Amino acid sequence: MSTIKFISDLIKQYPYHMIKLSVAAILNAVVQMVFVVSLTPVIESLIGKESEITGRLSSIVKSIVKLMGMPDTLSSFLILLLVLNFIRLFMEISLVRFIEVIRFKINHDYLKQLLKSFYNANWYFFSSEKQGILFNTFLTHIARVGNAFIFIGNSSAYFIKLVLLMAIPFYISWQVSSAMIFIAFFIFFPIYMLGKYTRKLASISLVLSNQISVKIQESLAAAKIILGFGVQNNVFRSLTFLDRKQIRVALKQMTLKQSIRSATHPIAILILIIVFSLSKNFSIPAAETAVMLYAIISVVPLIGGITSQRHIIEEYVPSYQQIIDQIKRADDLKQASGSKKFNSIESNIVIDNISFAYPENELTLIDISMLIPKGKMIAIVGESGSGKSTLIDVIMGFNEPTKGTVNLDGIPLQDYDIQTYRNKIGYVPQESVLFNMSIADNLCWAKDDTKDEEIVAACQLAYADGFIESLPDKYDTLVGDRGVRLSGGQAQRICLARAIIRDPELLFLDEATSSLDTESEGMIQKAIDNLSGETTIVVIAHRLSTIRKADYVYVLEKGSVIEEGSYRELTRKTYSRLGKMVEEQKL
Repeated sequence: MSTIKFISDLIKQYPYHMIKLSVAAILNAVVQMVFVVSLTPVIESLIGKESEITGRLSSIVKSIVKLMGMPDTLSSFLILLLVLNFIRLFMEISLVRFIEVIRFKINHDYLKQLLKSFYNANWYFFSSEKQGILFNTFLTHIARVGNAFIFIGNSSAYFIKLVLLMAIPFYISWQVSSAMIFIAFFIFFPIYMLGKYTRKLASISLVLSNQISVKIQESLAAAKIILGFGVQNNVFRSLTFLDRKQIRVALKQMTLKQSIRSATHPIAILILIIVFSLSKNFSIPAAETAVMLYAIISVVPLIGGITSQRHIIEEYVPSYQQIIDQIKRADDLKQASGSKKFNSIESNIVIDNISFAYPENELTLIDISMLIPKGKMIAIVGESGSGKSTLIDVIMGFNEPTKGTVNLDGIPLQDYDIQTYRNKIGYVPQESVLFNMSIADNLCWAKDDTKDEEIVAACQLAYADGFIESLPDKYDTLVGDRGVRLSGGQAQRICLARAIIRDPELLFLDEATSSLDTESEGMIQKAIDNLSGETTIVVIAHRLSTIRKADYVYVLEKGSVIEEGSYRELTRKTYSRLGKMVEEQKL
């Protein structure tokens, strides 16, 4: 993406703000221009000479002084300069504040847009993206796009001010001013062309920033394993290697930016020397030369500022590109949703001959058909990699089947508003996922306006009330990040209570007991028994003790249903796959 495209995109998205910014910049530049013009009578008073041109400029200033009710004396001119200086200061502060307001709005808008696009995407978007990169987009790149507007706004203000201030030297001597512009162009053009190298450094920095974020996110998520294996030194080396590369690139970027800023001063002196020499050749009076020099002294830093701001904007283009690419990918993988509101399961859910494959992969599910009657507990078992969790993802609407349909009371799932459907679902994943807040807050998170008695009732059903009451702060106990302050069994029972508190039509348990000890598994099993008959339950199980009371069992292998029937029927069958699994787990 080009810098011009980046700038034009922001202008198109915020045209009203750009108009207001332009008006504010023009007013600021007009005040600066009037300030420079107001120097003419002061200079004339000091040198005691008046030329034809400065006389005309002075007459403008004298008219302003008379409008203020003051005599046209040196004291009045100095007071006018002081007033104009304060007005200029106020205008500059106001302009900076206005630019900051727009920056915050851009940050806010892109934050909302990213969140909306991400959470409207299907599950494949999240499962195929590196979480560290997504995190870095929110943490770093949104802010960089907002910051880019500061430099776009500053560049616009500099350019408007430059045009208006250059009107003064042109008014005094168009020949000298034209020569100055010609010289300045050849001096600043090579610096301006360094933008390609700036973009290259910014792209390298973006890649390294993403890699560092991914490494940090993965390292923190796997901290227990890293410490358990004693390989933290490997993590240190990997991160410090990337960090050193990032530092080297950052130093190059800083050196380039500082070189451009520093180059402005000697260039300004060179241009002033040239202007001063030319003014002598064109016999420009001293007062006019002084006004021209002051105007040019004010203009040269603006040229350097525009060049410097352009290089900074170049650095932010890759960040904008990453945001746009992620929004586009999320929108391309948008979650399918119909318009029909889902209220309840009246009869059953029918899985009708579905197959599923992730993009550019082989089929994970092959021609699966199932019946899930209302109020029954259906178990799905199979070895790891057989497609159990993928099947649940399809039933929950996370992924669309490649072939076949999921029908709720005869109506395809894609016809329903997916949000109203999921509002009626309870879900307990294999890994306990709790937020770093109190037990009560974790439960209230699942349902708006949850009452205290509902919290207690859900915890009783999940057999979590016993250990909660033994905690010093009871339901106000902070669970830590991802529930780290609780045992695995305690955290999983809180997760089950969180699902129960929603009073779900459909409860999914995705290997909810696979990593628990026998006592915790027994507690979860008793909780499931309490819900049986009232709630439609789909259980994915690796431990077969969890599904003994299931109404019906489906056995998956390599993405296909190879057996189905009651637990008793399947375990008594000769050469039953389920029976073999039971025997293996007894060993």
